[in-house]
Amino acid sequence: MRLPPARLAVWTGAAVHEVAQVAAIGAATGVLAAAVTVKLARVILLAPMVALTAWARRRASPAGAGDVAAGRPAVLPLFVAAFLGLAALRGTGWVPGPVTAVVPQVTGVLTAAALFGLGTGIDVRKLARGGRVLLLGGFASTLVAGISLAGAMLFV
Repeated sequence: MRLPPARLAVWTGAAVHEVAQVAAIGAATGVLAAAVTVKLARVILLAPMVALTAWARRRASPAGAGDVAAGRPAVLPLFVAAFLGLAALRGTGWVPGPVTAVVPQVTGVLTAAALFGLGTGIDVRKLARGGRVLLLGGFASTLVAGISLAGAMLFV
């Protein structure tokens, strides 16, 4: 099945777990900007869930309990705040043209370096012995891919 670019971008951003993997797929298929935008929208929507979970844990924990005493979790992760700030800055038009012209090359190199780093951390022997964990991961990935594909087909 061949998906139109808009559906492919939404499916990629919704189904793939890592931002770097979304960027790699988006770059390879020509839907980089849209796929990463969908993925980062998913990431931003995690902030309210993190805040609600932290609030619920604080209420359930007795005063002075370990993780409560250790400090408050951030309501908005720093990278999400940075993304929002940089997106707003870019939207103002204040970023000079030469800077925006070089950003794709820099992000390409940084993405390749990040993917190389992720790849070197894989132990193939442990992966081969995965058993039930590998089966569960495959099932979960298939489920997420199917649900997000259905959403992309229905709503895009």
